[in-house]
Amino acid sequence: MKEEIHTIIWQDITIEITYTPQWGSVIISDEILAHVAIRSIKPERAKLPMTETGYRSHFTGQSFINEFGSVTDFVKAWLDTEAEQPAWKNHIEKQRQYALF
Repeated sequence: MKEEIHTIIWQDITIEITYTPQWGSVIISDEILAHVAIRSIKPERAKLPMTETGYRSHFTGQSFINEFGSVTDFVKAWLDTEAEQPAWKNHIEKQRQYALF
């Protein structure tokens, strides 16, 4: 399958998602291996809850992505879940404090 490219906006960050539903011919335990690349593009290289560099490469089973309905729904759920972690909440709080000065 060919790769798909999607763009979402999450917390004022524009994110490009590159999804390869079938990464090569790799099958692990009867599961088709999929690849998701997440990159913040505006602001460029903006920190995301699951990566400080603004880029994350992730391999998972294709059926796991399908459980979310689409790759964009999968990424949004991942971002929202990771955003609940203390490290991300601290990052947001620091950004707010900098905005005051």
